[in-house]
Amino acid sequence: MEQCIIQYYKNEHKHFKKVKRGLSLQKKMTKHYAKKHKLVCAKLKEALHEVQTLKEVKEHERLGFLAEDS
Repeated sequence: MEQCIIQYYKNEHKHFKKVKRGLSLQKKMTKHYAKKHKLVCAKLKEALHEVQTLKEVKEHERLGFLAEDS
């Protein structure tokens, strides 16, 4: 009887070690993708800012041509 109980707890310990390893891997992957997401968001914000400044420059140029024509 004691051998069965000891073997049961050994198996449970192995199972929980696997679960813990899987959870730590999941945490690492979550952190990795969170960092990637942060970088992508920053790049998108920068690109949006550049597009807006280019639009403003074109608008000023267009207004400059209109002022010259009149």
